Amino acid sequence: MKFYDRESEMASLEKALEASRSRLVVVVITGRRRVGKTRLVREFFKRNGVKFLDFFVGVKSERLLMEDFSEEIREKLGYSPPEFTTFRDLLQYLERISLEAVFLDEFQNVLRINPSMAFELQRFIDRNAEKPLLIVLSGSYLGMMKKLFASRKAPLYGRSSVFMELRPLRPSHVFRMLGGDMGLRRLKVRWPFIPSLAVCPNTTNSWNCSVRTNPPRAPHEGR
Repeated sequence: MKFYDRESEMASLEKALEASRSRLVVVVITGRRRVGKTRLVREFFKRNGVKFLDFFVGVKSERLLMEDFSEEIREKLGYSPPEFTTFRDLLQYLERISLEAVFLDEFQNVLRINPSMAFELQRFIDRNAEKPLLIVLSGSYLGMMKKLFASRKAPLYGRSSVFMELRPLRPSHVFRMLGGDMGLRRLKVRWPFIPSLAVCPNTTNSWNCSVRTNPPRAPHEGR
């Protein structure tokens, strides 16, 4: 499936990846739900042939979350890691192995699981400043991500090299993908809509494209 737009974001990630060859680099990506954060990161790693651990931070107990992370390590690295019961255990393990990148998706959920997880990551970053590693953290709720990164009292204040807010796709890209204005008029959608992610098979037939849309955000969402 063809990936559209995001050239500037890809360029920023490429610079971060290059810098991570000699030191630890942290990239933070925020944006409303379904705007394309996860697809962007996975597409970037795929294009660059980067082997990475893909951790989704779901809202569950810390122990159950570590079981999910252990399974990801087994699938990606091909062996069973030591048993993790806490995020600290995981980070201590990551210190001992050689790895190109780690992706923590919906990282703001640590505030709901165990806020001390953010401080554990802070200590990991500070201890391993010279470790070649790229850490990408994404989050859908800007307010919660700012609590983690933006305030001087935030546990991860000053630790990110890149802070990126992902915007919806520009209408011009959607127009071009669908073959111009006439193509959009033929779509049965109600305006306004937010084109979050546009993917097409490798074909010249634009009517095989799929555009995912978001409804307007509720007033309280993402604060």
